[in-house]
Amino acid sequence: MHRFTRIVLHPLLNLGVRIKLLLILTALVLCPTLALLILLETVPLATAKSITALFLIASFILIYPLCEMLSWLIAGKDIKELAEACYNIKHGEYQLRIELPDEADDESEFVKLKRSLNWVAHVIQRKNERLNQKLKEIQEHKRLYRHQAYHDTLTGLPNRLAFYERLERAMTYADSNGFMIAIVFLDLNNFKQINDTLGHSVGDTLLQVIAARLKSCCRAEDGIARFGGDEFVIMQTRIIREEETVSMVYRVFERLGETVVIAGHELYPSASIGITFFPRDGGTVESLIKNADVAMYQAKGGRNGHFAFFDPTMDTRLHKDMVMENHLRRAAHLHEFQAYYQPLVEIDSGRLSGMEALARWHRDDGTTVPPDEFIPLAEKTGLILTIGEQVIRDACRQMCRWHADGFDHLGLSVNISSIQFQDPGLLDRIRALLDETTFPAHLLTVEITESAAMDNVGHTLSTLQSLRAMGIKIAIDDFGTGYSSLGYLKRFPVDLLKIDKSFVVDLPGDADASAIAQTIISMSRTLNIQVAAEGVETEEQYRFMKEHQCHKAQGFLFGRPMVAAAAGEFISRFRQMRT
Repeated sequence: MHRFTRIVLHPLLNLGVRIKLLLILTALVLCPTLALLILLETVPLATAKSITALFLIASFILIYPLCEMLSWLIAGKDIKELAEACYNIKHGEYQLRIELPDEADDESEFVKLKRSLNWVAHVIQRKNERLNQKLKEIQEHKRLYRHQAYHDTLTGLPNRLAFYERLERAMTYADSNGFMIAIVFLDLNNFKQINDTLGHSVGDTLLQVIAARLKSCCRAEDGIARFGGDEFVIMQTRIIREEETVSMVYRVFERLGETVVIAGHELYPSASIGITFFPRDGGTVESLIKNADVAMYQAKGGRNGHFAFFDPTMDTRLHKDMVMENHLRRAAHLHEFQAYYQPLVEIDSGRLSGMEALARWHRDDGTTVPPDEFIPLAEKTGLILTIGEQVIRDACRQMCRWHADGFDHLGLSVNISSIQFQDPGLLDRIRALLDETTFPAHLLTVEITESAAMDNVGHTLSTLQSLRAMGIKIAIDDFGTGYSSLGYLKRFPVDLLKIDKSFVVDLPGDADASAIAQTIISMSRTLNIQVAAEGVETEEQYRFMKEHQCHKAQGFLFGRPMVAAAAGEFISRFRQMRT
């Protein structure tokens, strides 16, 4: 605040003198020289010196503060600029600057203050820009962290956490509007074998391909997530009929079945799917996902590309399967699985052609588990790969012993399940087993079921051609129970068709069974493929097959599956019977 000097006129001065003094004071403000002239004319000359001294004193007392006040009034523009600059800085407009005079030597207090304020604004602006950049980086990091927390880094799909939150919201909406929600739980078949045999980079690329294919099968409003490993889950919202989900599942199977070529490897993906519906199969997120997982596990028992709807009775079966699976894993670790041998006979000559190796499970407690109980579970869990390898290795070693004993003409047939057949490492496994055991490849026959052969025709053709190139023979097991066509059968490099025992058991009395058997035999001869009849148990069945020129037969009439020691004795007796 400015301090204004207060001037008090002496009360004894007459009115004229007072008026002149006020006029002088006014003149002092406007023009100091004029004030002095007025003053000198007002008083006698004798007192001029005293008056001049008074003028000097008045100038010091009055002119300085009055001029100071006038300079502030004249500098009103500067004050306004300073005020506006402070206001702008306060409100974050640091880029606005105060204009400085052009004269470089202008160093007035106002110019210095303006320059200082401009510098302060510049510093604050730079600090603010850096702060804003840091804030942007923090926001970007938060966005990335949130994306990583809610998304799978490999496929870019939402993860389990994101899926749970979205499903929770979808359930609330569906419950209020009378819609259903479908949960489709998908697990890839044989993915572990792909990782183990071809490497994790191939497995990762396959997962990315699968994710893209699944997204192409879903609607924009549907949700899809990767739960980890080879598990994916799809959420179909606003469902009115279950058929909508079934249609989508068939699209998934169709897209997944397309061949994938990664790093020179042809892969033929397949999956097992479990399905639940809200609110029928669960009222919470956890129950819907759990029940869909249970249904998927049951679907594993079917052929590749199978799906199952949740059924409450599945929980009981699942518990039983879990207990059995633990026993199965222990048995595989302890090598409790043995190769049993069943003879295969040439019908025309009656000569023993070879042995089929069959897996049997004898527990350490002395009990035996039937194949129809543990084989499906072994396929579900993937343990069939380990069990199958153990049985084939043991069978190849045993056959080499029999060859050394003089039965070097005997061939060996081994069954390959659909899970084994889809294993990308199948060819390498078989090649390694033959090298390890020194069993001749040309005496080995690989049997696959008709349904497994037709599950993925491209993969089947490629694999069978590779086996044939190794010198291995190919047999189609259970022929007539699947859905193969003559066109595909002609393309496959098949050496032997095995007529399923369901067509043999009613021979020769059943006309339909007789017609089917004769048709298969006739067709195989046209295609130059040999035929073997399974389940031959009577002499009448044997004579029927011989009459219609079936090449080989197998069944209880010739011998049941037996352990290696009993099979060795059978081979010796059979040769003696034929000589």
